[in-house]
Amino acid sequence: MSAVASEAISEYTATAIFEFQADFIKQMATLVEKIDHLSERFSIVESIIGAAMESAPSTPIRDGASEEEIKVEIKKYFIERDGEILYPSDIAHALNIQYEVATRLICEMEENGQIRRAEYTKAQ
Repeated sequence: MSAVASEAISEYTATAIFEFQADFIKQMATLVEKIDHLSERFSIVESIIGAAMESAPSTPIRDGASEEEIKVEIKKYFIERDGEILYPSDIAHALNIQYEVATRLICEMEENGQIRRAEYTKAQ
């Protein structure tokens, strides 16, 4: 290959690489802008959800029901659903009590031997 041809190829290659790099940098800048825009929108959605959660009414343990009465209902719920996979969220919904209350009472009942884990999670 002649020196002129070799130089032309080198120049063409250098120009192509430069154009590729310039295009790549533009595409990356566009992606960064889009990511920044999405991040801003996500922050707005987060604050809207946070405000909604703060203003949402909480479910009371239940008017007139003591924790002991709720524990009896929890035990009955386990017995009725023997062998099913039960989650505190299922129990809270079914008995119309707060999730946190259901979780706390289930833990207390388990610690006191009133229920066993196998009663609210399916055995392997």
